[in-house]
Amino acid sequence: MTIAALQSIDGLDLKTGLTNCMDDEQLYKDVISMFVIQLDQDIPMVRQFYNTQDWIGLGKACHGIKGAAASVGAHIVQDASAELEKAGKENNGDVINSQFEQYIVLLESFKAQISAAI
Repeated sequence: MTIAALQSIDGLDLKTGLTNCMDDEQLYKDVISMFVIQLDQDIPMVRQFYNTQDWIGLGKACHGIKGAAASVGAHIVQDASAELEKAGKENNGDVINSQFEQYIVLLESFKAQISAAI
């Protein structure tokens, strides 16, 4: 994988990700690879929380995704996760129901684009 391959991913701020990794490209590649692996686990977990209407659990899971997204510079994922985290904390099923499917599409898209680049 080259850093250049990641530049085409809309919503991925390589400058932020590299800065968070002390401008170490290999470290960034490792971290973004771990992000994809973690999404493989997080997406089914978030779906399960949604299906059981465990809004608190969903909010906590989104909190973790938000932090991981911030570390790699995935600001779109970070922002969407923050919205669902807040809705989960507030037990706001209306907001969650209106945003959830779009959120999953976003996570799956990011995972696929990063996987293709690495």
